[in-house]
Formats: sequence, C-alpha cells, structure tokens
Amino acid sequence: MDKRFWNTEELAGYLGMSEHTIRAWVKYGRIPFCKFGRAVRFDSRRIERWLKDKECVLSAEDFHLR
Repeated sequence: MDKRFWNTEELAGYLGMSEHTIRAWVKYGRIPFCKFGRAVRFDSRRIERWLKDKECVLSAEDFHLR
C-alpha cells in the first residue's frame, strides 16, 4: 500500500523542490494541503490532480522560431 499522506519533506523530495518552497506555497495557499492539529500533510491523490491541472501542453506553433 502506498502512503497516502506526505509530510513536507516527503513532498519536497517527490517534487524535487526545497522544503522552504513547499512551506511558502502552503502559507500563500498555492498548493492543496490538510492540517491534522498543527501537522501539515499533503494528500498524494490531491497532489497528483493538482499537478495535472498545472500541466502545460505546447503545440508545434509554440516552438516556431522567429
């Protein structure tokens, strides 16, 4: 069974980002998170949906040289 809720360190490792950045995103509401008492956790399912929503799809025109 995969772990469903990640802590800041685990999410930072998964995304290849710093824990500082993750904490800043939480502070400014830029990433979905849950609070269990004072503990901040990230639902892996919601993070995957959030990443899909952030995905950028480029067309061939986007690569056209000027």
